[in-house]
Amino acid sequence: MDYAPMKSSLQFPIALLALLGQALACVAHPLDSWYSRFTNSPTAFYSATYGGGSFVAVGGAGAIAVSTNGSQWMVTNPTAQVLNGVAYGTGKFVAVGYGGTVLTSSNAVNWEDHSPGTNIYLQKIVWGNSRFVAVGYTISPSFNWSLVSTDGVTWSNYYIASNKPTGGLAFGSGLFVYPLTIGTNLLSIDGISWWSQPTGLTNSLYMIGSSGTTLVAFDIRNQTFTSGDGTNWTFRGVNSLLRPEGLAYGNGFWVAVSRGMHANYSANLIHWTAVTNAQTVALGTCFGNGSFLTVSGSICQSAPLIVLQAMPGLPGTITLSGPAGVTYQIQTLDAFGQADWQTVSNLTVTSTPWLWTDPDAAGHPQKFYRVLLP
Repeated sequence: MDYAPMKSSLQFPIALLALLGQALACVAHPLDSWYSRFTNSPTAFYSATYGGGSFVAVGGAGAIAVSTNGSQWMVTNPTAQVLNGVAYGTGKFVAVGYGGTVLTSSNAVNWEDHSPGTNIYLQKIVWGNSRFVAVGYTISPSFNWSLVSTDGVTWSNYYIASNKPTGGLAFGSGLFVYPLTIGTNLLSIDGISWWSQPTGLTNSLYMIGSSGTTLVAFDIRNQTFTSGDGTNWTFRGVNSLLRPEGLAYGNGFWVAVSRGMHANYSANLIHWTAVTNAQTVALGTCFGNGSFLTVSGSICQSAPLIVLQAMPGLPGTITLSGPAGVTYQIQTLDAFGQADWQTVSNLTVTSTPWLWTDPDAAGHPQKFYRVLLP
């Protein structure tokens, strides 16, 4: 029996369909469906992340919102300072903001102040190469700084530039990347030593993001560029994002948010689709446990993004990527058009992607699979 690589098509909330042997047309894309989860916030949220089973969003007046599922949220204000960025690493959340504020938490509920005593206006923070790196600026003198910590508790600050550039920061391909001026980024392996790297780009960068392996830059002319090494940048296309503020990647898709229009999603960074929920006009976004969040005055969540893929050379073996901690009902069909789907497994996944093998695959020249959610 010859099993071709699976091409999956997505449908939510009823089912996801996938076929071995040919592609199926999809009825709807899950990223077309967004739900307003938290709409009564007295302040805006600027950044969000996911880790340790929790979503965390931070914003004005020291607000920190926490959720384990994206639906129910708890808000605390452990500081009065504006919080601009949050990251997760080494089992900890770290939030940074104005006045050199640094807060850490291992459970996203109880926060400790580990501010290093600087007056740096911290704007961004990322985790990479076994360390947290935050960037910000001082007004007088007008310098730009990085703060570095391996544990979120002890911090050291380093001068990196002057004249207060945009404050963008991303980590990808083993490098911290900080846009400096037109045609030049600062690159660093450790957040301490930085070097100037020409990019060949001719416009100022509005925002920079990363999937972990691919760096993505949006310039002020609505052009999108990608790089695998922080040095060589490739033009991908023109977007209509209008002042993009955040970018997230998960399960093969990108979501970009903007203060000027609804959230957009893309599989290739070339063709973008705007979602219809007006509350996805946002300042930050993240991906976690199978869904995306957008954060601003409201917090919105996408429908779960579920992907089935065949394992080449392993007939009947598929990987399932989607929310963990739920039970999926896997059903099969021998001939598309029949109505009699057969349930072959009730699969509870504790992590994704999850590998599953159909024990009955060998006796069939082709099979259709679909996954029903609870």
